[in-house]
Amino acid sequence: MLKPAYHYLALRSLGAPAVLVSLAIQGVFRGFKDTKTPLYATVAGDVVNVILDPLLIFTCKLGVSGAAIAHVLSQYLISLIMLIKLIQQVNLLPLSIESLQFSRFLRSGSPLLFRVIAATIPVTLAASLATRLGAITMAAFQICLQVWLTSSLLSDGLAVAGQAIIASSFAEKNYEKATAAATRVLQVT
Repeated sequence: MLKPAYHYLALRSLGAPAVLVSLAIQGVFRGFKDTKTPLYATVAGDVVNVILDPLLIFTCKLGVSGAAIAHVLSQYLISLIMLIKLIQQVNLLPLSIESLQFSRFLRSGSPLLFRVIAATIPVTLAASLATRLGAITMAAFQICLQVWLTSSLLSDGLAVAGQAIIASSFAEKNYEKATAAATRVLQVT
């Protein structure tokens, strides 16, 4: 399994820029309180992936590499759709280099970077340890990891929606709505 896994991961790594771009643009759309655009773009990309998988795997006889290529193409499609929608709403080109405000970006982005690193290191170390303990342990780890990812992404989606509602309520000075939204989010979690 090492050789096919290596080919799959090598090809999938070509999609990393598209994943980063789509995640960043999803954050922008969340800021606009538009969660439909990323959803539609992701569904379109997933449909393309589902169509391309059997074509590339079986018809073109690419096997695991075909699955990776289909996934990479779908990631770039998702990014392209969201980028086009974003360009229609916002002027993405800055007026000058000074208007980019890199120092402000680094100050506000460093806690997020630390959070991502703090979440990634334990998962990577746990996967490494599970691999050393054998196939059954690694399979159990993967199941647990998928359950954890699903629950954390669901709660993250709820948190983003709650943050948007609370922030807009505070901006409108509607403190009752902000309190109600915070209470509901806490009840659901």
